[in-house]
Amino acid sequence: MRLVAFLASAMGVGALIPQHNSTCGLEDTGVVDCENPDLGTCGNACCAVNITGIESESTTDVYDKLVAYLKSGGTDGSFDYVTGPDAHGHNPSDDLRQYNISWDFILQGTHTTYPGYYVDTLDFAIYHDADENKNQHSNAKTFSLRAFNLAGVHGALGDHGQSYKSIAYLAKDAFGHGVELHKIFGCGIVEQQ
Repeated sequence: MRLVAFLASAMGVGALIPQHNSTCGLEDTGVVDCENPDLGTCGNACCAVNITGIESESTTDVYDKLVAYLKSGGTDGSFDYVTGPDAHGHNPSDDLRQYNISWDFILQGTHTTYPGYYVDTLDFAIYHDADENKNQHSNAKTFSLRAFNLAGVHGALGDHGQSYKSIAYLAKDAFGHGVELHKIFGCGIVEQQ
């Protein structure tokens, strides 16, 4: 892989090879947003975060942008959107607006680390009553998104900060660096016993 990266760089096509910036790795190397290791808060490593300050015209726009991001794989190609029927044919809609509740959309994705190719599950809920005030600098409103990451490897009692990193990377990459992340569960904030 290093030889391929070297050759691609020498040939001026380095941009074609993903950098995998959404992965923490197995050693503390000072990678940004990897300083929140979780030690099995959910029986496995996990992290729940409220992402606030997402500028958009509506929750539909937030949903469309998130789904498009997941389907594209994100900047480093490590994300994916999950949809389609399960083994029993169930395929619930992501759109909850017909139920007249606070949550407008709910959806799922995955994040795959590199190297190692561990696949974690990402769950998202977009709610409409979080902060619908007009932004001072534009006509856009700001919305919030609940994001949850669960390590996909059984026995992941230490994630080296990956659960938080996956969410933080996606939030900043998909919605801009102006968003704020508020850890609410897991993410290393609960002392392990």
